[in-house]
Amino acid sequence: MRYLLPITVALISSLSVVADEKRPIVIGVEYAYPGGAKTFAQTGVPMAKPYPDAITWGEMQLGPGLPIDFTQMDRFVTEYQTAGFKDLVLVLKSKSRWASVNVLLNPVPRPQFLDEYGAWVRAIVERYTVSSRSPMPGLRRSVRYFEIGSEFSSFEPEPAEDYLIML
Repeated sequence: MRYLLPITVALISSLSVVADEKRPIVIGVEYAYPGGAKTFAQTGVPMAKPYPDAITWGEMQLGPGLPIDFTQMDRFVTEYQTAGFKDLVLVLKSKSRWASVNVLLNPVPRPQFLDEYGAWVRAIVERYTVSSRSPMPGLRRSVRYFEIGSEFSSFEPEPAEDYLIML
């Protein structure tokens, strides 16, 4: 367990920016990886977020109009919910060889693929919502947190105005 701490990064997400509201601060594991849920669960934190580049749009959907492969995201959700994590943050990375403006420097979808990008985001939100028409089989609770991109920084360096397009 003592070796776990250096690789565990606390994800602190305030649910409110208004100081007088009494909402909890949620702390969890960031950069969680497949196969690590049981070990990370020993920390007692209630939330987990996968390593951002582990699951991207371009890996989930290999081309426009092609089916979305939820296998990796399903595996993460199932593993971490089974291990007892109450909340998950799913990172919606638009990185795609076929749709991004520049797969390395600007992962924002090109204009002609914005509808496909929107459909991908909707499909994920629907799949990980218990009350949706087609939830993931075995989903224990709805995922409440989705992150568009992973970090607005040099890690994902698109210009701010391009990032806003994805929102």
